[in-house]
Amino acid sequence: MPSPILETQSVTRTFGEGGARVVALEDVTVTLARKEVLLIMGPSGSGKTTLLSIMDCNCVGGRVIVNDKDE
Repeated sequence: MPSPILETQSVTRTFGEGGARVVALEDVTVTLARKEVLLIMGPSGSGKTTLLSIMDCNCVGGRVIVNDKDE
């Protein structure tokens, strides 16, 4: 099996602190192979845009791997 073109491993993203802390994503793992199509769906506020931002290497916890390079 070829290496994935993009992979997230256990990524987490929170906003705010203390009682105002909001967990936008928690322990999300996604693997995308070359020539594969990924559809991200969900209701407003479910973390779709946050996940796309993390895939652009803007993560707080976890790993983002692009073309076998840990970003």
